[in-house]
Amino acid sequence: MGLFQKLISHEVADGDVMPQVEQYINTGRVRQGYELLSQAVQKTNHRLDWLELHWSLAKRMNDGDNGFVTAGKLLRYFLSKKEGRRAYMVWHDCLHGFGKRFPVMADLKLAELLMHLRMIEEAGAVVITALEQLNASEPALHVQKLAEIAAVAAPAVLMEKVNLLLRLPQLTPVEQHAIQAAAHKAMRRVRAHHADSTIEVLEDEDEEYPDSRFDVSYVKLETIVAWGLNISTGHGERKLIAYDDIVEIVVAGIKPRSGQPFLLIDLFLDGRNVMHTERRVIRIDSKRLNPMRVVSGAKNPLDAFLSIARDIHSRSRRAVIVPSGELVQQTLPMFSSLDEYENALGG
Repeated sequence: MGLFQKLISHEVADGDVMPQVEQYINTGRVRQGYELLSQAVQKTNHRLDWLELHWSLAKRMNDGDNGFVTAGKLLRYFLSKKEGRRAYMVWHDCLHGFGKRFPVMADLKLAELLMHLRMIEEAGAVVITALEQLNASEPALHVQKLAEIAAVAAPAVLMEKVNLLLRLPQLTPVEQHAIQAAAHKAMRRVRAHHADSTIEVLEDEDEEYPDSRFDVSYVKLETIVAWGLNISTGHGERKLIAYDDIVEIVVAGIKPRSGQPFLLIDLFLDGRNVMHTERRVIRIDSKRLNPMRVVSGAKNPLDAFLSIARDIHSRSRRAVIVPSGELVQQTLPMFSSLDEYENALGG
């Protein structure tokens, strides 16, 4: 042991190290003060002044390993005192400052406290991180509780991950049922959030969107999940189209006299007797979607695109309308223009 380390050990053994630490810091010897305090905090979980100063210095010294140990003590302390905001700031700085994550159990306790304090946005951030860490070793009850919190604090994320959660082997039918109920709750919240909003048309400076007899929104399909379709709208925003919102599905191909042919899936959100001037349509076309990215193992883009249409149909249980031909075939009715296609559909 070197002379400096012996001095540190002697100072720690003598009791309160804070006066010496402060003297080191005030005279510009921050490293020495930090090392002295690092030894001191190893022996305490309750000296809040020591722990907070050490955590502050650890961030200043970019010492993620020692800082994370102290952060864990601070997190447990703040959780025990029900100080949600201070606990969250420790959690946040660990994740975003050092890339350090606490165990799922700690995330769960923090998320529960934040929900109790009505800090919904912060609880959502914590529960999203916890969901990303879940594996087969996590107790089933923890998985269920995280899903139930996510249904309120991060409903769209739960919608994306519910299929993965339900496949965890440790879940019994009881937990699976609870997670499914949480997913239904999340779906209702997502739908309610977007009930008064319209789907933005994707902006592309190089493309002019054609006129339509319908109220068409061009979107990109991201993923197909248990309760709906995750789509990308303008400015990269993601939204969920719930299957219950879909009234009809139309599948067709467009082969213009000039230009590349393309396929489309139209999801009608209004019936034919709607009182609006124009029926609302979510349009997914092969110009904006590589279907092979969504459907693994497909033989070709046409096969993949039809597979997507069948999947939406089977999950939504909505009628599929093909102007001519059958969806089960590997051929689709082709039209020379969108006008011809929409005229064939009628109102």
